[in-house]
Amino acid sequence: TPASAGQPAQPGGRINQMNPDIMVNQTSSREVYLNPQFRYAGPSNADDARLRSQALAFNSIGMEVVDADGDGRNEIFLLGQTFVKAFSFSNGNLTPLGEFKFPMTSQCLNIRSFPHGSGKAWLIVNTVDSGSVPQTSVLTFSGGKFTEEMRNIKYYLNVVKLPPTYQPVIIGQEAQPPRLFKAGISEMVKQGSTLVPSRRIALPSDANVFNFTYMPAG
Repeated sequence: TPASAGQPAQPGGRINQMNPDIMVNQTSSREVYLNPQFRYAGPSNADDARLRSQALAFNSIGMEVVDADGDGRNEIFLLGQTFVKAFSFSNGNLTPLGEFKFPMTSQCLNIRSFPHGSGKAWLIVNTVDSGSVPQTSVLTFSGGKFTEEMRNIKYYLNVVKLPPTYQPVIIGQEAQPPRLFKAGISEMVKQGSTLVPSRRIALPSDANVFNFTYMPAG
């Protein structure tokens, strides 16, 4: 018969010293993982001592923290399925500042920021339409309001730091349905009310606009 839990461990046996409030597995005794509801302070029966973030009424698929309006304070931008919301953070809470809604036929992918004059920043939001064609937008935020500076850019856009200066640069890549990306990644420059490719970037053939970064030598 198996030994009872109250008996001392036999010599040479394995002693499990993991705190059950921190490590848990309800289905198997062979593997354990961090309990997502671990209590970090207070008695073990105090539910209000759990480490928990502020609840939001939507699923966030992306976030960018940047001073977009040049007032010296960072705003927090959370991306939903078809919108981006701006928040300020004070006293441990997120306070809503504004919202920008994309067409319901659009699907947001991610959000990036790019410094743009007088301490302000562009907000680059990659979206695709129902046919998986990029419809990327460039937004600004000021006075609690979003402004769409550019729209329906037919490129996936990202912001990376390129050598030799390692300053932020906007890069872009076209789609090629049914494949996600068309070969070739370029620096992007503003031309009229949109962004267009300029210099091609030398990268491995399997690189795409989102999956690489340059590291300074040494």
